Amino acid sequence: MLKLGAIFSKKANWEVHVVSDGLLITGQNPHSSGPVAKTLMAAVKQKAGPGATARASWIEYPSSEC
Repeated sequence: MLKLGAIFSKKANWEVHVVSDGLLITGQNPHSSGPVAKTLMAAVKQKAGPGATARASWIEYPSSEC
């Protein structure tokens, strides 16, 4: 995949590492779960706009995909 242009990033084993790209937010390991949650909440608040209630209604999946 790297030869085809994929971007790969990592840190040493068990270090916190979070990557966000559009709607994809991911962490390298369980130690990253807290920072991943904070990144997700920041993305939801940013999408909702100032003064709006933070909710993830903008992430909707058709029932056929669930």
